[in-house]
Amino acid sequence: MKNKVGTAIVTAALGALGSTSTSYAADWQITPYLNVAEIYTDDVNLDAAFAQSDFVTQTTVGTRIDTTGPRFNLNLDYGLTHLFYPSLQGDKDEFRHNLQATAGSELVRDFVFIDFNAAMTEQFIDRRAAFSTVSLARTTNRGTLSIIDVSPYTVNRVNGNFATLTNRYRYSYIDLSRNITLTGIDLGESSAQFHEVSSTLASGTRFTKFTWSWANSFRRERGSNTTDNDIYTSLISGDYQWTRQIAFIGQIGYLKRNSDFAGGTFSGAIWRAGGRLTPGPRTVLTATYGKEFYGNTFNFSGSYRLTDRIDLTVNYFDQYRSFQDIALNNVINGDNNPSVPVQQDVINNNFNRQKQWNAGIVGVRGRSTIALSASYSKNTSNDVASTYIRRAVGIDWTRRLSPRLSFTAAANLMEDDFFTDPGKDLFIAYNGRFDYTLSQNITGTIEYIHTKRNQLLFNYVPRMSNYVSVAIGVTF
Repeated sequence: MKNKVGTAIVTAALGALGSTSTSYAADWQITPYLNVAEIYTDDVNLDAAFAQSDFVTQTTVGTRIDTTGPRFNLNLDYGLTHLFYPSLQGDKDEFRHNLQATAGSELVRDFVFIDFNAAMTEQFIDRRAAFSTVSLARTTNRGTLSIIDVSPYTVNRVNGNFATLTNRYRYSYIDLSRNITLTGIDLGESSAQFHEVSSTLASGTRFTKFTWSWANSFRRERGSNTTDNDIYTSLISGDYQWTRQIAFIGQIGYLKRNSDFAGGTFSGAIWRAGGRLTPGPRTVLTATYGKEFYGNTFNFSGSYRLTDRIDLTVNYFDQYRSFQDIALNNVINGDNNPSVPVQQDVINNNFNRQKQWNAGIVGVRGRSTIALSASYSKNTSNDVASTYIRRAVGIDWTRRLSPRLSFTAAANLMEDDFFTDPGKDLFIAYNGRFDYTLSQNITGTIEYIHTKRNQLLFNYVPRMSNYVSVAIGVTF
């Protein structure tokens, strides 16, 4: 099933994008690449009771395609990775697909458009089972996550520059290649389909200080466990720039939700009110308070430019979505939180209310770039086994030692506290890497990674792993 789904998605993505692209003249940049790495590890099989060393050969062959035209844009990166484990018993080979593709096309000038996304990526399944920051580490707690997302839409101007009407249909499909297991219980296949129809009327350029929109949508989510989640939303939004420093923002509407999930059914009014403060050119603060179907909610985002080269960001959000919907958007949007060293959100057929704080500082000084991050997340699910609190911090420092040589050092800590299990699960990772540009098309890399994990589940004891790799990357 894994190979069939992966091959189908890759073929569909490449075929659809290739056939569409021939309709428009554009400049194409096609870059084949090859990466070969030899890696020594003292813990090649994370599922084994005792650590085992091995020299692993990792080879990736891929192609990047980029084009920007008057009516068609495409960014695609596909790589096929082969891993060879000489010291393991049984199957010594493993293939993995990696795909990121986004495309947009104007089918009828100034009227009909289409957006397309496709992705394949390796993801861990159960947070409490084995996982690592290193992709080559073997474990059965890994599956191939495949995504297709297609969205045709029309755009109409209403009365010149008064408003813009956008009508959109969106279809999304997400599939995990293997069955979900949670605390040793097989929960079956995890996949979902999303159908959404929406119509949005938004203010045009005639409006300056006051902007508004009226959005109506119907969305159906159907999981592989035959549970449905239907949502109808009608929402009026407004943004009034009262002064140059102060703006008022608000939303009011109606939501009807028919859900097969416990606590998901709702019918009634929803609202949100707040403001945006811009006291100076370096500071933007936005906060809202309101009511969603799951109760009162608060959202906040802020950014402050400490200097011309140092930025501080803080945000808080409260959302209620299925784990599959979260995974879908994380992959499509390319969300990679540096404070979390490895993707480790559960992917199953349940819903999750997520309250999360994020903070980060990114600065550049001379030839150095440093990023500090911290996050706190409370995840509450109708499946109590998926309910947990996560705390994470991270630091990443890059130094350009010469025009050809750079050094990167990073440290990350992630601690999860599960509602149903005793003790905390602590994961720490350190790494150091040198990158040297031998020529315009050839780059060499030497990297060391150390991980440490303390947890009590699945009969694991505190475990440390080390990885040393030498790699060469070539573009053609």
